[in-house]
Amino acid sequence: MITSHTEYIRTGVQKQNLMKFYNAYAGEIEDGFVEVIIPRQQSLIRGAGYFYGGVLAAAVDTAAYFSAATLHEEDAYFVTVDLKIKYLNPAQGELLVTAGEVIKNGRTLIIC
Repeated sequence: MITSHTEYIRTGVQKQNLMKFYNAYAGEIEDGFVEVIIPRQQSLIRGAGYFYGGVLAAAVDTAAYFSAATLHEEDAYFVTVDLKIKYLNPAQGELLVTAGEVIKNGRTLIIC
């Protein structure tokens, strides 16, 4: 991974308005792969002690966006076309760690 591109991804995650609100930051960054990590905060936790599903969806969407960005110029812009999440287990613990990975880097669609 190109060092300047890594820094662009790292700062980009923290510049996103919602990610700022969540105190999110980038974890591992590789070509086509980015982790977004959100520390546990009472405002993001449901009554049962789990992260809200919307928090998880936003973190996954952000991780997918930046995983695509690792393979393109820094001024590239992406929008989410489709997002599907199945909540099979509750998200709990001190850190919510989500990952975006590019499956197919197409000309008009990038599948993450």
